[in-house]
Amino acid sequence: PFYTAATGLNLFARGEYSDAVVYWNDSQQRWTVLGGLVFTSVKPFADPAGRPAVFARDGQGQLYFRRATSLIPNGPVSWTAWYRLPLLLTTQPQVQAGKRQIEAVALGADGYYYHLRSSDMLIWRKTRLPVLKTASQTFAYLANGTQQYVLAQTLKGEFELSAGDEKGNWSPWTPVNGPDGQGGLTALIMGHNTLLAYYRNRPDGRLYLATGMLGGTSRKPTLKWTSIEDEGPEFQGTPALLKTAAGQLVVATMSRTGKSIWTQIDAVEQRIKGPFASVPAL
Repeated sequence: PFYTAATGLNLFARGEYSDAVVYWNDSQQRWTVLGGLVFTSVKPFADPAGRPAVFARDGQGQLYFRRATSLIPNGPVSWTAWYRLPLLLTTQPQVQAGKRQIEAVALGADGYYYHLRSSDMLIWRKTRLPVLKTASQTFAYLANGTQQYVLAQTLKGEFELSAGDEKGNWSPWTPVNGPDGQGGLTALIMGHNTLLAYYRNRPDGRLYLATGMLGGTSRKPTLKWTSIEDEGPEFQGTPALLKTAAGQLVVATMSRTGKSIWTQIDAVEQRIKGPFASVPAL
């Protein structure tokens, strides 16, 4: 889900009786079937003009894109046709929506991370990041002004960092040892180049927070961890992470058993009793 001033809450999901994409427009209080054979989760976002858009993958990993043609879509006629991007993926893309263009990073079927960007939503430029021999499906795509980063968790549970500039060039991978992770990575850059990385700790499966300082250049980035802390119980999937307009940090996870959602708002913890069938989204 995501929110825009024009439509309110925008919600994308797979259909109950098929794998087609369906879209909820809160301002109109209606569902729209967008179609497509989607066998994985979808990745919604707002384009530079504020219009709802979505990435989706089919059963073979083929990536597709579709967007609304107006700020407030009115049924299927208010959407473009599905556009097929020349890329097979093993993960959903992670998206950075700027004022001028959309950028995304995902892991390709060939084991490389790829960077996609488009300013008109018609022509997409594709860049392959440098090879990371132990690349996994666990990574975080981050932006700090014109500087971009991919923080990847390798198959060995180690962390590697690559930086990209505004021209689409990416640096070789730099080891940033410290955390011992096993999936479940979500990260956010706060003020003063402070990076927060929430992840599943390999030894006990609990939620951990690694805090570090970003530095260096786009060709030789650095990340120095300053603290690693135990933040919560075992969890499923990936933590949901949000920085509010007021500057509050919100973290939400679903317990390993699915019986609870755990939330933290500025480190104040609260348990919401379930059971629940899906991980939370913010």
